[in-house]
Amino acid sequence: MRKPGRWIYILSFLPGLGHFYLGLMNRGLQLMLLFFGGILFSEQAFEELQFLLPVIVFYSYFDALSNYRSILETGGRNDELLFEWGVFKGKEFVIGWGLVLLGVFSVLSLSQDLIATYLSSYIPHQFLERVVLAIIFIAGGIKLLRGEKKKEAA
Repeated sequence: MRKPGRWIYILSFLPGLGHFYLGLMNRGLQLMLLFFGGILFSEQAFEELQFLLPVIVFYSYFDALSNYRSILETGGRNDELLFEWGVFKGKEFVIGWGLVLLGVFSVLSLSQDLIATYLSSYIPHQFLERVVLAIIFIAGGIKLLRGEKKKEAA
């Protein structure tokens, strides 16, 4: 592998991009999904969680540099996942209730916006986006709670 030099330091400021540059596609994808999903989630539902975004950025940056040093020392790549996807298997019930609760909290925050809209005659620009996000959360949670229907042999 050629030495990336300055590029690894520059690209690593965007979570996952430095990992992609090093060829660590799985880890980079998970970090990128975590970062941009966190942005979407904190902007649409819970603005209080925005403090976690710099933590993801710095973790990703130092993890990419650590992997870069490891690649230089050993010459090999170890594309380990940040978290195993199988950890969610069998927890559909808990995740489903979590999504339903997130949808309910989104609806409650919408009601606050609706009251402010009614009182001030100002329509918030994020109102429709929040409605769609709340519906997605609730529908996804209900789908996970219902589970898959097992087909019986006729």
